[in-house]
Amino acid sequence: MRCPRWRGLGSLIGKTEITISVFVLFAPAFHFFSKRILVDNHIQPMSRPKPRLFALIIGINSYREKCISPLKYAVADALAMANYLQTHLKVPPNQIEMLLNERASRDSILNALKRLEEDRRIGYDDPIFIFFAGHGTECRPPPGWESGGVRSKIQMLVPYDWCPEDSTLGKKVLCIPDRTIGAFLEGIANKKGNNILYLIAVMRHPGREGIPTKWPVGPISNDRPVRGNMFYGGLESHVLIAACGRGERAYESGGHGHFTAAFLELLEREGRDNLIYSEIPRHMKVHVRQNPQCEGINQNRRLFSTEIPPPQPTHYITRFEEIGNDGQCAYTLNAGSAHDLTAGAEFAVYPSRNAISGKPLGRLQVDQLKTFSAIMKVPEGDFPFPVTMDAVAIQTKASSRKCFRLYIRSDDRFNGRPLLCSLRNVAKDEFQKIVMVNNAEDAHLNIAIENNTATVRVIDKRVTKYGLIRKIDAGVTTVAQVAQLLNRATNYYGQLNRTNNISHNCIRKSVTVECYKLEGLPSKFPDVEQAELSPVGDNLCVDGVIDFVPQENSFYGIKLINRSDYDLFPRVLYFDNSDLSMKAFYEPPSSGKYDLDVPLKKAGGTLTIGYGSGGWPPLSSRLRDGHDIQVDFIKLFLYTEPLTSVKRSTIPFRLQPTTTEHWDTGLVTVIQRRRPSPRPQKTQSILPIRNPPESSERRELSKSNEISACTSSSEPIPQSFRPPLRKRHRRRQVASPGRRLV
Repeated sequence: MRCPRWRGLGSLIGKTEITISVFVLFAPAFHFFSKRILVDNHIQPMSRPKPRLFALIIGINSYREKCISPLKYAVADALAMANYLQTHLKVPPNQIEMLLNERASRDSILNALKRLEEDRRIGYDDPIFIFFAGHGTECRPPPGWESGGVRSKIQMLVPYDWCPEDSTLGKKVLCIPDRTIGAFLEGIANKKGNNILYLIAVMRHPGREGIPTKWPVGPISNDRPVRGNMFYGGLESHVLIAACGRGERAYESGGHGHFTAAFLELLEREGRDNLIYSEIPRHMKVHVRQNPQCEGINQNRRLFSTEIPPPQPTHYITRFEEIGNDGQCAYTLNAGSAHDLTAGAEFAVYPSRNAISGKPLGRLQVDQLKTFSAIMKVPEGDFPFPVTMDAVAIQTKASSRKCFRLYIRSDDRFNGRPLLCSLRNVAKDEFQKIVMVNNAEDAHLNIAIENNTATVRVIDKRVTKYGLIRKIDAGVTTVAQVAQLLNRATNYYGQLNRTNNISHNCIRKSVTVECYKLEGLPSKFPDVEQAELSPVGDNLCVDGVIDFVPQENSFYGIKLINRSDYDLFPRVLYFDNSDLSMKAFYEPPSSGKYDLDVPLKKAGGTLTIGYGSGGWPPLSSRLRDGHDIQVDFIKLFLYTEPLTSVKRSTIPFRLQPTTTEHWDTGLVTVIQRRRPSPRPQKTQSILPIRNPPESSERRELSKSNEISACTSSSEPIPQSFRPPLRKRHRRRQVASPGRRLV
């Protein structure tokens, strides 16, 4: 299954404040969340030619409506940003458009965005930077718009000429909803590439000063022209950096907004070549009560670039600190079982992240594993060592956690030698994570020799019970190629079969998954020409199984409903059984050392993927040629704390986990078939609670092999539903909304 492009932006700004600073940067590609921002000393930043950067900079201190109190430094922030572009990046003044105070009317802002889309000087993938400093507000969404639940709100920019209905200054002038800004950014991205950065700093609370908090838009005509052919949409069209979280306020003093001053200081200190979007909040020095946020599918790129730096080892913060009330001290790590660590895992400790190419300070081993942290010990035979405040740890050895079960006939020979013996010699590391079984019915994979070639088949019961036996690779002619397949299978099943064996809190019982077909309908927002992908028809997810007959050029969206007592930070992965690949279907934003906005709020909060304000692309489905059925999986990882946060390193270590430290997983089976299923449909869509009962023989096998069967209790039906492939060709699609704006 292919993952199409998102058609909307909806939640670009996403800040509830009143003064806003916005930067926009177009970035293509799609990746897992990035782990670092600063380039280590042993990695030389790639020198590249100065970009042909184009910018739109907006700053509003005073407003036409006197009920809106003036700001002090929004214009100063805008001028400082323009000065940085000209003096440090050598951007010519004719490539920077400034809209200050009365020039920043509603029409002027939207027309300036439209000019960026039509500017012939801007080449494809040239960086585009949009900055807004001014008032912002929020209000309830229009009817039918998914924005996070019943209490959620959308964000809006307040233009200079905003005017309420009862004003004596003239006709009513609306605020600019986040979705409207998002639609204009999508238009720019589809013509100029998605190398766009968008920054926001809001300085006052919404709903005050007479700014409306109810949906201010009257009836919108459905006769408007609808524009299609959107390639980039939602959080795929840009990267958003916001000065603070929803419901917070940004502050200004000393001649500038605190966030803008910290951002410019970071740029001058580190330089653009050394910065990665997702890591910017971690390295900013904002000294007041606001939490910068970074959103975007392409937040792992370098600043003002489409370049993705080479992946670096994941590093964690390590300390030597007091771990109890009795004065006991120990080495600690800001990662735990939620980060896929296991007892006995070993780490090398370095003085700082910029020194990981040098000699480590020493080694540490996981002693006591907790949910989001771990107590470490010095391995036997090593000596204790001091650690600095900037010390980081990189995993060097994982425990031998079993990932999947493999069946190979003992008499199979490959190139004249027993296949099993050859693999054990070539793939030693992989075999430490594999359980060899004597019965094919107990295996996930089977490797068979046919005409002196190796064929790998998926014989996982979660797939075969729908009548599908998937051949992964035929014609493999060397043991090394088989070893590569085993490595891929180890990564695949390691995540697919991963469950939390420490916590007994079953969060997944309180999370509902729904799936809908999406169709392009006229937007509910003003000035939006793109059709919005909107859910139609019945919920396709029944008892943890999405079973449907895919239609050509059709898209599908997912909705998560959180009825638990915990705010959740989910990760959603798509597992494709046809090639044992997994792709990110949803990743939360990043905030570094600051508090992250909650994507899936407790007590009825929702998160949509593919439509509404979620910002991530919808699913597109396609059965492979020659197949009548395809069975894949969507895996939910549900965390009560964000995994990417480094905030834990700044607070005292807790020996006992709090009652809110939990993580859980849920598995949804996705089945596509060429003809409808004869199975009668039920009416619920709750994630499967636990694996189905196993026979005593199967339980004993699982126990002896130290591996969880991890079999879904849901009854799947074959399909090939998987995230869209990000190819650089254009295809006809409709636009779908994105995520925050103000």
